[in-house]
Amino acid sequence: MHGTHADGSLFTRDAYTENPYTTLKNTGYGTGENITASAELEWTILKGLIFTTRGSVNYSNTESLSYKRRGSTFNYDGSRSWSRSKSDTKIFDNTLVYANTHGKHDISASLTASVERFQSLVYGMAASNFPDDDVLNSFSNAATKGNLSETYQMSSMVSQIGRAQYKYNDKYLATFTIRHDGSSKFGPDKRWGWFPSGGIGWIVSNEEFMKVGWLADNLSHMKIRASYGKSGSQNLSNYQWMTMVGSVNYGEQPGIYPSNIGNLALQWEETLMTDIALELEFWESRIRTTLGYYNKKSENLIYSQTLAPSSAFSSMSANIASTAANGFEFSVDVDVLKNANWQLTLNANGSQNKSKVLSFNNTTKELFPSYSKIVAGGAIGDWFGNPTYKRLFGTSEEAAALKTRTATGGITMYRNNLERAGDIYYKDTDGNGTINNDDRIVLGSYIPKLFGGFGLQLYIGNSFNVGATFTYAYGLKRLWAMAMSDVGYTGNYNQSNKIAGMSAILKSPFENTTLPNATPYGDGGNGTFSDYWLYDASFIRLNALNMSYRLDKHYFRNTLIDNVEITFQASNLFTLTKYPGFDPQGNFSSSTGMTSNTGVDNSYYPDAKTFNLGFKFTFK
Repeated sequence: MHGTHADGSLFTRDAYTENPYTTLKNTGYGTGENITASAELEWTILKGLIFTTRGSVNYSNTESLSYKRRGSTFNYDGSRSWSRSKSDTKIFDNTLVYANTHGKHDISASLTASVERFQSLVYGMAASNFPDDDVLNSFSNAATKGNLSETYQMSSMVSQIGRAQYKYNDKYLATFTIRHDGSSKFGPDKRWGWFPSGGIGWIVSNEEFMKVGWLADNLSHMKIRASYGKSGSQNLSNYQWMTMVGSVNYGEQPGIYPSNIGNLALQWEETLMTDIALELEFWESRIRTTLGYYNKKSENLIYSQTLAPSSAFSSMSANIASTAANGFEFSVDVDVLKNANWQLTLNANGSQNKSKVLSFNNTTKELFPSYSKIVAGGAIGDWFGNPTYKRLFGTSEEAAALKTRTATGGITMYRNNLERAGDIYYKDTDGNGTINNDDRIVLGSYIPKLFGGFGLQLYIGNSFNVGATFTYAYGLKRLWAMAMSDVGYTGNYNQSNKIAGMSAILKSPFENTTLPNATPYGDGGNGTFSDYWLYDASFIRLNALNMSYRLDKHYFRNTLIDNVEITFQASNLFTLTKYPGFDPQGNFSSSTGMTSNTGVDNSYYPDAKTFNLGFKFTFK
């Protein structure tokens, strides 16, 4: 793909591709300014009583300009676009804190008033059809003026927070917090919410009965804690509560039209959470462990609600569902070696979480987000699609034999009458002789049965230390979307040669391949979501390795150098997994939402391995 045409223009094969020299000559310009400023004033009113006022501003100003020359992808006469975005966030906090000790009583309390305001302004314009690509290519030279855009966004939040903490005799602890938050993202009658929470703790190891016998000799620390509270979330964009209008030209006259439908009933998402944990330390704290359990119920979750066509809108934002989640968490740290010259610490942690939908509102029955199906009483995180026999048709006759005849002699297609050797063999779960959406079932879950991390830290004297951090996940299925997409349709754009090399379209016999036929128009329906594209994504990954060595001072006895420290850092060194895609790891957490797509691997550029070697010199 090089050279020029007879008129001097650069060679381009088709609209889907562009000459590399064209790519080099295209304009891509961007600048950015970010300013962060803050100030704080503290006043000690009385002993133990302190007032603090803080203010901060975060300002951003970015600009981008692009020019696509003739011969660029889908560009025949040059196009120019420009945009500028300005935004700022202002926060103003005032806090009054009291803390004091009276005998065995340790008391602290605080009151906070906070105001936060965000605003942004975005301009943009575009033009095309320029006389030439090098000189007369400013906006004023364009024969075709494109869209002009100007968008303003603003949101604010006001909070009042009260917190009190109490500890008696270093044994009994209690905390109480109450928040009163108001957000401009909700309608005038729904903006404010109350969110109280409280927690208690008991340091059992400080009791007298724990200081005798085996417990005194072996148990260093024991604490039981529990908490319960409500939190709020404003999980929506600005102005979704408000019905807004846009502009339109009709008959060369300006007009207005409703651009969305608002919902004055939108309110805070609320989560009630119970958390219980046990902390234990043994043998002078050489073994430290925490065991925890949580139970969470979320109500008034905000999602897009389908509307009747008669409303002229397809959907609006609404509080439509309540969900429940629970799980266990643990962490263990063990000092395997601990003396004046050696210290080796091993650590591990893990989590197990389960979530389900409790109920929907009266207008919503089920949701189908990201290859899933969510119904009341159903689990969150289940894949929902067509099951297969996890193999390909060996011959075209095998596929043709699945066609059946109706009572009148007609032919019922098993799938689309295009399946052949090398296509996926789907299961007919309802037994009607045809593969369609009615055959879909639950295919597994993208939520791991267990996930977490482990690692080690080794110190040798004051000169050498090494640390390693691993992450892991077990018992989940991940969708390799790139393989499903590339097989489902091959076009005039870049696709993975890894996929093509494993496809039955190039390999024979089909028993030796792992992927079905890849065709220009998706013949055979192999790009339909099914369990064929779900893979075991269990993995162990070495996320980080850190080492440092400090040279002994006697090497520099008669020099100006006091010491030299050599450091080595590496990340993403290796991953142990059977998963065939770029990355088996998703973003797993106890707060996984209804519409999370953490199980979809879109084959973005994988995390790079990084290596850093450093030298630190300290002079006398």
